[in-house]
Amino acid sequence: MIVVSKEELNDKWWICYNNDKSIVHYGKTDAPQQTETGLPLNQVFDDEASWLSLLFNDFNIVPE
Repeated sequence: MIVVSKEELNDKWWICYNNDKSIVHYGKTDAPQQTETGLPLNQVFDDEASWLSLLFNDFNIVPE
């Protein structure tokens, strides 16, 4: 599944996870790169602040 396509013109931050949230992948994709995942659920963000907020509040993750 493509999370961020290479046609995207802006940088994107993303979170991908499985149904019970026991596996979580997250990161930033710089335009015009593409990110793909095999995880079934994902959220894509236009700004880093929203991404950081959800990572902390829903997954208790603070990226380094």
